[in-house]
Amino acid sequence: MNIKNTFLAGVAVLGLAQAASAASYLRLVGGNSDADNVHNAILNVLTNTSIYSGNSLTSYAYETSALKGSKVAIFSGTIGGIGPVIIKTKFSGGEKGIQNTVQGINESFLNDSVLPGSGSSANVSNSLETDVTAPDATTAVTFQSTSRFAPGASVVQTNGTVTYTALTAWDGTNGITGATPFVFVATSDAPFSNVTSRQLQDLWTAGKLKLSGFSGNTNDVTKYVYATGRDERTRHLEPV
Repeated sequence: MNIKNTFLAGVAVLGLAQAASAASYLRLVGGNSDADNVHNAILNVLTNTSIYSGNSLTSYAYETSALKGSKVAIFSGTIGGIGPVIIKTKFSGGEKGIQNTVQGINESFLNDSVLPGSGSSANVSNSLETDVTAPDATTAVTFQSTSRFAPGASVVQTNGTVTYTALTAWDGTNGITGATPFVFVATSDAPFSNVTSRQLQDLWTAGKLKLSGFSGNTNDVTKYVYATGRDERTRHLEPV
């Protein structure tokens, strides 16, 4: 995943911009699959005092029944050398995160008022996403250069054509901070459980292949395996 600012550096920069506030804010958006990893990293930074001296976690809140699996959360704590911080997250898509961070488009984050008392956590309703503010940073499982909103790309929108500028990676280069694993899945009635990289390359090149090539059963020559995806930048074919 790529991130516009490092977690700590991002908070530090924002703290300088909001010195008059009681707390420095970092509003982070990004890909759905990044949510658990990022939330765990935030908790680790704020609670692992043996590594992050001077940091502490005050409280946090999240939507759904547990932090794990939640796409929206808010954390309150202290970072040594910076002071009080409030970190808000909303993971609703890497492409959307890139677009909104580049263009400064508002997202709806949880209101500060949902934070529970010190030393506790709580699950809250999405109706409390009343902090409508542009994000400060984004994660994504692809580079901005391969995004629809790549630097220099002109995208036609309802309010006219927008040309996107480049985000600044936290390390000044590509901003890689971790790896998000993905797996290939098939319908539950698929008569095979193993595929080769060559089969997958051929499948996504052609869009569909005969099932017999995967199952080894000559009776499957009239059936097909279709390549599908959920991203506008990948092939998306449905059975016909």
